Amino acid sequence: MIRASMLLVLLMGAQIVLAEPAEASAAAAKLADPTVITAKTLKFDYKRSIATFEDDVVVVDPEVRMEADKLSVVFNQTNEIKAVTATGDVRLWHDDKLASCRRAIYMARTGEVILQGDAKVARGTDVVAGNEITFWLHEDKMTCKPGHVVFYPENRELPKPPRASSGTEG
Repeated sequence: MIRASMLLVLLMGAQIVLAEPAEASAAAAKLADPTVITAKTLKFDYKRSIATFEDDVVVVDPEVRMEADKLSVVFNQTNEIKAVTATGDVRLWHDDKLASCRRAIYMARTGEVILQGDAKVARGTDVVAGNEITFWLHEDKMTCKPGHVVFYPENRELPKPPRASSGTEG
């Protein structure tokens, strides 16, 4: 069964590359930590295999934090996660990245993550924005429709806002 923490890491498009044994131990310890989902309401439809969290949904995980108005998790016949959909004011934090959108969909079989409606992914001052941003996690690619990106060189100073006038002229 795919752990919720792994799923949410995938929602952010994160990839964990283990290079050192110490890093592997740290990653294993993170996966052993629980994922906690809180909401004002939890409903589970056993017949359809859907868990629905509503109102003030907060997911706290060793790898990611997510907030949404609603979160639905669909399970397959073997109780593995098939798909996850977060709706409303969706925000995801992972390391130094923040993603926001109106709807986020994760398809476990394909590794596809779709951010829809005012979708943005920001890392520091760099921002990718569009109506729909799609990641294919196992193929290292992304599309953004329509695409808008703002990148700043690492050592470049950001533009400073204009100064407010003091109200006196000389």
